[in-house]
Amino acid sequence: MAASPTLTVRDAMAAPAVGLDVSSPVREAIELLRRHRGAHLCVFEAGKLAGLISDREVYRSLPLATGDARSEYESVIETMNVERVMSRIILTIGPETTLSEAMRQLTTSQLYALPVLEGGQVLGVLTIADCIHGLSHDPLPVPASPRRFAEH
Repeated sequence: MAASPTLTVRDAMAAPAVGLDVSSPVREAIELLRRHRGAHLCVFEAGKLAGLISDREVYRSLPLATGDARSEYESVIETMNVERVMSRIILTIGPETTLSEAMRQLTTSQLYALPVLEGGQVLGVLTIADCIHGLSHDPLPVPASPRRFAEH
């Protein structure tokens, strides 16, 4: 049974969008991810959306911060720009798109998140988790005569 098409991206997305500039150090991305407890940040270049950066991308780009490597870690987070580890935007979604359609787009494109744009403005970020959460709380229509499992 399909979910009701009434829930939209606007209902489920994380908003407002949290972002930083492509020239920002990775340290700033780490701080924003921690502060906002998000998994994705918007990355802007000359005021326009250029990409997304995820917590996974950040942590995969860093050296292990133990023992003698701690100073290398500190150096990397201060000198590496987010542009080196972000994903460039190839797909966005509108806020009035249904969650079912958004989930289809995310899964067919094999992405974990999409920036939500309206009129060229970034409103937020929609993740697969947002879709699952929204769809799992969407009331499903109840069949007129529910069948019991024994009544196949």
